[in-house]
Amino acid sequence: MKPIPIVAARNVAEQYGYDQVVIIARKVGDDGGEHVTTYGRDRAHCAVAARAGTMAAAGHGVGEEPMITKHTMRATIPHGDPDIGAEVDAQITFTYSPGSGDTYDPSRGGPGGWDPGYAAEVELIKAEPFCNGKPSPYYGAFADLEYQNLQDIAQSWLEGDGYTEAVEHAEYYRSGPDPDVARDARIDDELMERGR
Repeated sequence: MKPIPIVAARNVAEQYGYDQVVIIARKVGDDGGEHVTTYGRDRAHCAVAARAGTMAAAGHGVGEEPMITKHTMRATIPHGDPDIGAEVDAQITFTYSPGSGDTYDPSRGGPGGWDPGYAAEVELIKAEPFCNGKPSPYYGAFADLEYQNLQDIAQSWLEGDGYTEAVEHAEYYRSGPDPDVARDARIDDELMERGR
């Protein structure tokens, strides 16, 4: 039994024309369990689907810790000519579903008892432009094109070089940061914003 990927819920939404999809899957028996996967076509729908999934999970006994969590991080993404150091600064919001290592079920015996693990999933919700540590929205006639281009750049980054960074970020914040480290980071951010 392995979690249903977010892309499966997205495919259902796109194929059948839904804004939100909540999938509750159950496997019955000693090796059984339950899993909830949610999808929303945009940020607002994603949040509503996640709440619906959490409520449905609570009613069906699915574990208390949500499998899919939402995270926001800042990233400097290499883009364009590497010889001139072209980069894009962005704040990236994404969903994270943890992976799993191989598992062994001794009741099935021998090599047939192994179930393969699966990698963590990271899915872009949105990317927002940043400049000098501050939000920097696009303006002008081509703002929509620039915004879509940033979404494409961020998606490619999450699927490639940024995957590991996003997984590490999500895992760190899922377990909760060390309070002292979090306090120090907050103070550093405040000082940087003041220009000290």
